[in-house]
Amino acid sequence: MTILLAKNQREARYRGEDLAPVSWPEVVRRFNVAVGKSQTPYQVEPFFQKLLAGDWKDKKRGTVKVYENAMGLFSKFVGGRKMTFADVDKAFYKDFTAYLRSEGRDDAYTHSMVKRVKQIWRPAWDAGVNKNRASFEVRLNEDLNLPAPTPKPEPYFALEEVKHLFDLELTDPKMIRARDCFVAACLTGLRESDWGKLSLSSRDLLEVNGFFFQIIRTQKGRKDDQTAAAPILGPVREILERNGGRLPFVTGLLSDIKELARLAGFDDEIPVATDSGERHIEYLPRWTQVGTHTGRRSFVSNLKDLGAPNEVIKRMTGHAVSGGDILNTYDKRSLAKKLAATIPYLQDVETVFGATRQPILKIAK
Repeated sequence: MTILLAKNQREARYRGEDLAPVSWPEVVRRFNVAVGKSQTPYQVEPFFQKLLAGDWKDKKRGTVKVYENAMGLFSKFVGGRKMTFADVDKAFYKDFTAYLRSEGRDDAYTHSMVKRVKQIWRPAWDAGVNKNRASFEVRLNEDLNLPAPTPKPEPYFALEEVKHLFDLELTDPKMIRARDCFVAACLTGLRESDWGKLSLSSRDLLEVNGFFFQIIRTQKGRKDDQTAAAPILGPVREILERNGGRLPFVTGLLSDIKELARLAGFDDEIPVATDSGERHIEYLPRWTQVGTHTGRRSFVSNLKDLGAPNEVIKRMTGHAVSGGDILNTYDKRSLAKKLAATIPYLQDVETVFGATRQPILKIAK
């Protein structure tokens, strides 16, 4: 093996190639290939751990946590066995599903964990270590009787309801800060992860026909562009000014937002499906289903209610506007001209709040 490796190194140097450090397992693999020896099937757990530590480490923390949970359950199920990708078949899926149910997991959680484990087979196939197509062709519903969980209700607040929240009389400073963050989200469409970037002193303010937008670099995702154009409407500017030019930081924000919605009287009951053992519907107050992302949903839903087309909304939220329509590829107008199309709808939003045309903001240089 040493002679073979030395020969390959000499030939590589002769060709002018740089020799990167090679791990011992890779040396063994190359040797086996050179002498025609069949390779040892690649084990699942090391590849899963490599994905979590490398390729997937930039996913959102909550997403990584779900995969880590799936990895932990998979490891307990395997119980120290050196399982390879060739061992993954329908019998494996059925046994893994039965194991999760025997641990008292409901159908929704079981579906989520089996789905996450299934999702590692495709990147393993792309990496060339998984030669078993059957590993990712199993269907959770038809083959395993694991139907997808019932989607949770995703309520939003109409503009009049957002104004009601904005005008709500509160005395607790923490609740006031939570209300400011949430209302700003309802009027800018920003995700919670981007709230801290909203600032009156930003160098990224763009003025378009008297309206101001802050160009914000968002969390880049598969379905999103890198930037969003958050509108700085009158109520948003008022919120920022009373918090020193930025949105405040609030701990325990989720529970505060739910309490805010409860105090605002949003207790109309909505159907909520649960999947503990078998599905059933119960009716819960709307405020119980409100979360930080409700602000972004409210922003989009209200603009749709006002008649704004998708491409107009996407300019502000940062959702991908390229692809799907060839005209987007050929649209070379400036961002200011593209954002000008949003102004009639933003004017309608401000009308609900009774906001007058705001004074010219001082754009940071």
